[in-house]
This record gives sequence, C-alpha cells and structure tokens, in this order.
Amino acid sequence: MRKLENVIEEMISVSENKDFNNELLNIKNSISLTAPELMSTRWNQVHEIMLDYTIANNEKPQYDWQYEVISIFSTKSIDELKSIFN
Repeated sequence: MRKLENVIEEMISVSENKDFNNELLNIKNSISLTAPELMSTRWNQVHEIMLDYTIANNEKPQYDWQYEVISIFSTKSIDELKSIFN
C-alpha cells in the first residue's frame, strides 16, 4: 500500500503551482492527526485538489507537470494518460 505522505511529496516535487503545493502541504501536515481508518478521506481530498488544478472544467491538462501529477497519483504512465485525454 502506498503512503499518502510519499505521494504528496512526489506531487509537490513536480508541480509548478504554489497554491496547489500549499493545499497538498496542508493535507500532509494533518495526516499525523488522522486515524488510520479515516485515511481514505485524506486520499479523497488530495484527489479533489488534484482535479481542481489539473483538469478543471473537464479540460485536458495543459502543462506537463499536470500530467506528471496525475501520473503519480494514478500510477498510470504519462503516455497512457495523454492517450486517454486526447
């Protein structure tokens, strides 16, 4: 099972959006206070934030970093994602 903290760190490392990074950091900082049985809530929060900053308004990602972020979260390759969105 993947650790959400690691996924967030990877996403931040490729992201070029400071607001996105700050929102992820807020979630990462609250993970230690989250009961294990509620971790799915944190995963859902990260998913929602990721969608807001990568495919808002049901558009395909416009920047490479957005594909990279989705790839990290979904574990799909960037090429696979590009074929899905195109």
